[in-house]
Amino acid sequence: MAAICLGLAASACAQTLLVPAGSVWKYLDDGSDPGIGWRATNFNDSAWLAGPAELGYGDTSDGRPEATVLGWGPNANAKYITSYFRRAFQVAQPSAYTNLLLGLMRDDGAVVYLNGIEVFRSNMTNAPITYTTPALLAVGGSDEFTFYTTNLSPALLLPGTNLLAVEIHQVNGQSSDISFDLYLFGMVDTQLARLEVQRAGTALQVFWPVSAADGLLQASDSLVPGAWQSLAAPPVIQNGRVQATLDLPTPRRFFRLAKP
Repeated sequence: MAAICLGLAASACAQTLLVPAGSVWKYLDDGSDPGIGWRATNFNDSAWLAGPAELGYGDTSDGRPEATVLGWGPNANAKYITSYFRRAFQVAQPSAYTNLLLGLMRDDGAVVYLNGIEVFRSNMTNAPITYTTPALLAVGGSDEFTFYTTNLSPALLLPGTNLLAVEIHQVNGQSSDISFDLYLFGMVDTQLARLEVQRAGTALQVFWPVSAADGLLQASDSLVPGAWQSLAAPPVIQNGRVQATLDLPTPRRFFRLAKP
């Protein structure tokens, strides 16, 4: 068999916007207790209302009104403590992501769930909570429109439909405003993607991680600068890896991944 030399090539870290800020959310703002089933992926939210973020009321501190105005109930001095939000999103290849970055705007407190699992609490007690549990502190000033960030494990993602569920809590029934928005990025680290190779009959198969699926497979007969050429063989994704099938090189061939 011909000698095969495999190269490493750095590629920029990429990110995919899974849920943009300003997205449309299903919401429940009638002061009722939905139990715990509302955060599950199979919960029927067809009776809930829907509207784009920012969702809330009474907050113009960031210079813009809410895109969707929520209800607070019949008594302005005893507003509903908790409002609930759900949004489904699609992920084709969960294994492509090395990290998730979530940004949360909340006034006052919030709890976030991904596919039914709690992943983030902000300005809330660590004790069990109900629909009447208040936030820890009142939020004011720039904190009302700040996106608080946290990293999540991509192992929580499912192939296909995923669900984010968020509950926003007021500090008390006299609070003047409430705000909610959220974004979620999937991070792909394509640096130093290692190539693997195996012979398949009269062909050569080259593999690399799906996290570097946007990389360009290149080949050269030498390591002289400028001698690298991109290969036309279309790669496919199988079993969490990218695969390209090539003619056997002779007498020697170098391979690498290059930035797209």
